[in-house]
This record gives sequence, structure tokens and C-alpha cells, in this order.
Amino acid sequence: MSERTIYFKSRKSLFFSMVVLCMFLGNSVLIYTLFANANPEKTQLIISILIIVPFAMLWFYFKTAYSLSPTTFTYQTGPIKGQIPIADIRSIKLNTTLWVGFKPATATKGIIIYYNTYDEIYISPKDNTAFKEALLSISPSITVL
Repeated sequence: MSERTIYFKSRKSLFFSMVVLCMFLGNSVLIYTLFANANPEKTQLIISILIIVPFAMLWFYFKTAYSLSPTTFTYQTGPIKGQIPIADIRSIKLNTTLWVGFKPATATKGIIIYYNTYDEIYISPKDNTAFKEALLSISPSITVL
């Protein structure tokens, strides 16, 4: 394996895209209603939250990505970043969805990565097969379930 890092963008499902869009539009209507009908001093906290949440969702939407280096798998979703040593990865399961657990992902039918003894993480790269092949080229001992 070469010493370069391979980057993978996250696939975005229609459902996740619609949630982000509806949250943005819904919050815009709520903010307008609060400004039009209430005393802004009393609604400052509510309006702050209504502004922050959709921008956080946009951050997750546009900044979810993964990378593989010769020694490390790195993920980022919005402000959340993390790394898993490739040597700690035991197995992966393709084209599945993890409904409970840590999911730096924006779509279903992704990949579950099992690492350490009991840890798992769900990701949704644009191309599951390309991610699997890149990971296996770094560490062929990883089991594909």
C-alpha cells in the first residue's frame, strides 16, 4: 500500500436531505412568527436555538467524510472527529444499517466497522465497495461479513 491518504465523501440519502431542508424551512417560519408576534427580548433563547440547530444540521450534511491512511481510519461529521487504528479493525459488514450506536453517516445501507473487542461504528461512504477494497488493500486480514 502506498503512503497516501484516500478520502471518501459520505453518501446523502433523500430522507436525510429532506430532514435538513424541512428543519431549515420550518425554523425560518418559526423565527419569523416569533419576531412578528412576540417581544424579541423574551424569545432570545428560543430564536438562538432555532438558528443554531439548522446550521448544525448543515454542518453535519456537508462535513461528513472519511479517510484511510496506511495506519488510521479517520471520520468527521460536523464538529465530531475521530480516528481508529487500522490494526484495531476486526471486520466490516457491507450494505447494512446500524439503527443504534455511533453513526457519523448521512445515509442508510452503509458499512458497520467492528473494532477492538466490542466497538462498532456505522459509516456511509459514497461507494461501499471502493471503501472496502481500499481498507482490504491496507489490511487484508480484515473479515468481510
